[in-house]
Amino acid sequence: MAEDAAARLAQLALAGGSDIDVKELLDAVLLASAWAHAERNPDSPSSNAADDTAQRRRHGRAGATASAEGAQELGSGDAVDTAHEPVASVWLKDQVGTHSVPGKRVSIGRAAALPDALDIGRALRPLRRPWLSGVHRRLDVDATVDHYTRTGMLVPRLTPAPEPWLEVIVVLDRGTAMAVWDETVRALTKMLRALAAFRDVRVWHLEHPPGDTPVLHDHHGRALSMHPDAVHHTQPARRLLLVVSDCAAPAWRQDALWRTLHTWGRTAPVALINPLPKRLWQRSGLDLPRTTATATVPASPGRLLSYRRPRLLRETEKTKPWQALPVLQLAPDQVLAWARTLMRTDPNGCEAVLVPSTGRPPLRRRHQGPPNQADAAPANDQVRVHAEAFTDDRQSNAVRLAIAASPLGSFTLPVLDVLRDRLVPEATLADTAEFLTAGLLTATRCELADTLYHFHPAAAAHLTSLLTRDQLWDTHFALSDHLAAHLQAPHGIPVVLHSPHADETLATGIRPIAYAAATTARLLGVEATDPMPEIKRRPAAGLTTETSNKPQRGTVPTSPKMPEDSPQAAELYLTLARLFRSLLARASDSHAVRPSGPRQREALTSHLIW
Repeated sequence: MAEDAAARLAQLALAGGSDIDVKELLDAVLLASAWAHAERNPDSPSSNAADDTAQRRRHGRAGATASAEGAQELGSGDAVDTAHEPVASVWLKDQVGTHSVPGKRVSIGRAAALPDALDIGRALRPLRRPWLSGVHRRLDVDATVDHYTRTGMLVPRLTPAPEPWLEVIVVLDRGTAMAVWDETVRALTKMLRALAAFRDVRVWHLEHPPGDTPVLHDHHGRALSMHPDAVHHTQPARRLLLVVSDCAAPAWRQDALWRTLHTWGRTAPVALINPLPKRLWQRSGLDLPRTTATATVPASPGRLLSYRRPRLLRETEKTKPWQALPVLQLAPDQVLAWARTLMRTDPNGCEAVLVPSTGRPPLRRRHQGPPNQADAAPANDQVRVHAEAFTDDRQSNAVRLAIAASPLGSFTLPVLDVLRDRLVPEATLADTAEFLTAGLLTATRCELADTLYHFHPAAAAHLTSLLTRDQLWDTHFALSDHLAAHLQAPHGIPVVLHSPHADETLATGIRPIAYAAATTARLLGVEATDPMPEIKRRPAAGLTTETSNKPQRGTVPTSPKMPEDSPQAAELYLTLARLFRSLLARASDSHAVRPSGPRQREALTSHLIW
């Protein structure tokens, strides 16, 4: 039996090729010896630890039913108490949904809508440069004392007090696709006010009436003229205009809005914040020549920014003068580069696009984009092609976020923020935008609620085929733990806590998004009555034996395992424990030896069989 077990171990080592060495093999044998020790001494502490480890693997990773002794070690002590205690299912509220459950309305806290908000706030520190000759005056003690010593008369001497250099106007594009970024813009505006670097922070809105020209409203709600000769069109020199837009509205493919930005840039600094990834800018109205802009004086308006002229830039008398418009994403490194360029005249500059005096280059007019077909449902084949192209790099943050959200079926942007904050913390706002604009979702907009996103059936089928059991449980525990940590919050995520004894029936999604523990449910005023589901009870995730065992890039395929409580496994572990001492004595070399060549593999085989 020992020779057979050793031969099997040698075959495993040979199957790994050059990916396994003697040191890793000894680590595996050491783990097997610990299991063997647990089989001989069931009451020892190491036995209990091994049992807990095995139970967690069987429950969370292998998908089998966990026993009552190891259920509380499942990985989330806050979300669920034990496997046998009842829980309360949590459903996402859907006003237009066809499914409904009896329950209670609950508003749970939201996750941070602006990733890396602290780092972005630090990157904006160069904007705190003061304006020394302010409007207000302060007492100059040194000048007062000097005047008293020279004249003998005590007369206060006043000097201009420093004040913030700039005031900020956040121009928020209210286009159809920009509605999902309202919470992010509110977080950005709140951060700008908390920075204490500006005299004032105000928000203007750029509306897009159907079939009409865009209308700009100030912070009082008054409409401002967009004509270049209007009085309000010329901006003060110490006013910073931050335009937040994805440039996806049809008006951004015309000249009027770009001429407005060109006119603003003659007297004031202007910057465009685009939440979309850079590779998607060319598909929107932001398909202008790119360059690097530098400033010669602090708070330079657009007309004073220097830029590197692209080689293929075709200038005419009508397009002159060109202006450099800084364009950035809400990422700390890009915000820091722009802030240093604007206030510290950093010679490295920042990324920008060139805007002609006509608004758009003349050649761009000949290549109009395809007609807007946002309301038309794409074909299954087209969506499947988009999904396969989108998931080509499964290690990207956007793909990981999409796979994590695929078990939900439908979600809102605050729910996606929770998954991003807990499962993909390194993801940025551009990764979220890339997922939302990948063509895998259909959006249902509600006036008094968050936009609800539904996976297209073809996209859901493809994403769930890439979903592993680890990711399925991670999604479940991320939302359940967030619910336990943020029980009640005003203006939060509206969910429905299932309760068979509730008086009203509420419209929800087709499946629950989380499960509240019995203690959490009682705090919310609901008695938990639902059983804790098992992984194999969820056919919607598409986790079959064939798909889970299929080798996937970026995931570890699940291989059939021998039952750990079987007599064959116990006998194998005991045999490996007996072989451990001899292997450790013979592998005394401290350097790892990889069985890459045929001779080394043959020597390793004979060594193990001996």
